[in-house]
Amino acid sequence: MLLRKTPLSKKLTLDEIEGKLKDVIVILKYVQNKDVFMRYHKSHLTRRLILETSAGNEKEENLVNSLRDIGMPADYVNKLSRMFQDIKVNEDLKEKFKRTYRTENSLAGK
Repeated sequence: MLLRKTPLSKKLTLDEIEGKLKDVIVILKYVQNKDVFMRYHKSHLTRRLILETSAGNEKEENLVNSLRDIGMPADYVNKLSRMFQDIKVNEDLKEKFKRTYRTENSLAGK
């Protein structure tokens, strides 16, 4: 709820959201089945990223880094990090395609 575009996340300031996420991280330190949480988090993160309903990629990346810091399974955390890398690569490719398309169309129009 905190990382999704919702009325609640819009009412809270960035500092309030970060404070609540830190509280969640503290609780996660004591969770026995960290892999269950990570599978759940991965599926919801994937949905937020694909549907672009995330409150912000920076907040999401900060949470992933916090998960790494508290000792969550490395393979899960690395998969989450790769999602953000893939998004950045995708954005770069889209921009490059748009520039190339515009250039080729302007040359063909002459």
